[in-house]
Amino acid sequence: MADSSARDPPPRCHPKTRQSVRERLLIWPRSKQNQWKVKWLHGPAGVGKSAVAQTFAEECQAERCLGGAFFFSRLKGFDKPLQVVPTFAYQLAVNLPGYKAALGQLLANDPAVLQKAMHIQFRKLIIEPFSMMSSNSSSALQRPYVMILDGLDECEGESAQCEIIEMISEVTRLRSDLPLLWLICSRSESHLKMAFSRADFMINRGQEELVIDRETRDDVDRYLRDGFQKIRAKYEDVITSESWPDDHSISRVQQIASGLFILASSALEYVQDPGYANPEGQLRSLLSFFEGRSPLATNPLTSLDLLYTHALSTVPDHALPIALRIIRVLIHLHRSFRLWPMMKDICGFLRLDKNTAYSSLRKLHSVLRIPTPEKFLPGRLGFYHLSFLDFLLNPVRSGKFHLPQVQSEVAECSLFWYANRLSDLYTPDMNGESVPQVERKLLSGYLRPWQMCYLLGTQIPTTLSHRLCEFPYNFLSEMEGTAARFANWLYDLDPPMPSNFLRTQPYYEVDLKLLDYLWAVADPLAPLEPASFPIDLMRRAKYPFRFENIYFLLGHGSKSCLICVTFEFGQWSESILSLKPGPTSFRGKLATYQSVDWEEARRRGDTYQVSVGSAVGPLVAE
Repeated sequence: MADSSARDPPPRCHPKTRQSVRERLLIWPRSKQNQWKVKWLHGPAGVGKSAVAQTFAEECQAERCLGGAFFFSRLKGFDKPLQVVPTFAYQLAVNLPGYKAALGQLLANDPAVLQKAMHIQFRKLIIEPFSMMSSNSSSALQRPYVMILDGLDECEGESAQCEIIEMISEVTRLRSDLPLLWLICSRSESHLKMAFSRADFMINRGQEELVIDRETRDDVDRYLRDGFQKIRAKYEDVITSESWPDDHSISRVQQIASGLFILASSALEYVQDPGYANPEGQLRSLLSFFEGRSPLATNPLTSLDLLYTHALSTVPDHALPIALRIIRVLIHLHRSFRLWPMMKDICGFLRLDKNTAYSSLRKLHSVLRIPTPEKFLPGRLGFYHLSFLDFLLNPVRSGKFHLPQVQSEVAECSLFWYANRLSDLYTPDMNGESVPQVERKLLSGYLRPWQMCYLLGTQIPTTLSHRLCEFPYNFLSEMEGTAARFANWLYDLDPPMPSNFLRTQPYYEVDLKLLDYLWAVADPLAPLEPASFPIDLMRRAKYPFRFENIYFLLGHGSKSCLICVTFEFGQWSESILSLKPGPTSFRGKLATYQSVDWEEARRRGDTYQVSVGSAVGPLVAE
């Protein structure tokens, strides 16, 4: 109920917030011709749906048009579907004297009705009393009464949630004469979307979606500023700074909240915690927590974390690994490129069919913006709020749902696609593009696996290690200047990669051919020697006038390549040589390229597609 002591104090809208949706809701019962008998107020977790419902209930109560309100709450134990109808019946009896008399008569005739199924209770306790009032020409039926059902997604059991929607749908469709307007508030869960989208229900319902837009962000900013001023007034005897809170601190909290009311509310509650009675210190601790500088004894975002934990807990065990794979890619794309991908691209990249992807995400509509299957091609997948990303990356907050090494999933998939596509590049349909140009498109499209690898740290999953071992390095022509860093990362791995994967001495037959070629075309005036790991890439700054080449071999067997790192005039560049089978002989190609004036080519900045067999990567880096 709106005035229940169990919810005191209830969440309410700040007087100057959510004004647009509140005005639209208030017009609804005031209108003499109501277009909708039902309105669905929905949105992602934490946007303030319950606050809107509570405020609307109080406004209806003030205008004497509130029939009843029920607020589901899993945490407080108000999640049983059989609690709904009796609670509504009690409130209607209090608010409508004619209904009270009719209800009393029905209960006298059937005292056991409260033990019956929910749909029978609904018919006996809601529909039939109004039918009796109608036959008596009750004046109470001349105006509408608002029935508010908040937090439907927290009702126990999806089937019960859908049954409640079905009951309300049926009564508004078959008994349009009843003076009841229903406001149902919930998260945008998949099964609720389907229940509300039924053709026969679409006729009788409208909807309000609470989104995080510019207006919402302004509302949250206003809420935070007013909240901090109230805290200052409350603790004026202990706040020593005249300028507290300073604009920078407020702006930082506003930026982090970014339109999410529950985050803003949690921040204010933490700062004004009476157990500490130190708003200045609490605000400093809160900002340190947001910036990851120091852990706190108490989590200021417990309420938000409970929402996110519950959302992930509802995902079935068989679907959770797939859902987390998708989420890992989303996190990486947003952190690296500030973009949300199209749903079709996520499915393709992770090699998921459409049905599997949608099924795995079905329980996460409250935290993820998921396009409908009809919008699979253009629709983009993303987080409603970046606080979900922060939650997943913090092991203390997310617990078993923590996602360490997000890049490993992306790197592994990138290597898979890179390997499969590289082998297709050397075909007659390349449209005149050089190999490095085509590869540059691939690196951009498949998220640069080499950079992701050396950002992972020294411990990697076995699956990624196997993918690295099987990669066809002989098809590479460039690594965008990351080969030396990648080699250093491989050298530091614990446990290490298999023996002879990263090497400086010839082990396979192909190694001898690549080294023969390198010695044949190398500048005789520049030292050429095997690399020593880890490669000191700062030597270009230590010895700016030294000209030297170092090399190492990477890969297994025929999939190997040779990488030459050149240090010259304070700069360094990389060249990749590899051998592929083809009709042209090794000696023939070698003779052709020995006739090239390499120093002149270096000055011109030319890039040569040197072939050993049929193709080898550029000798001179661009």
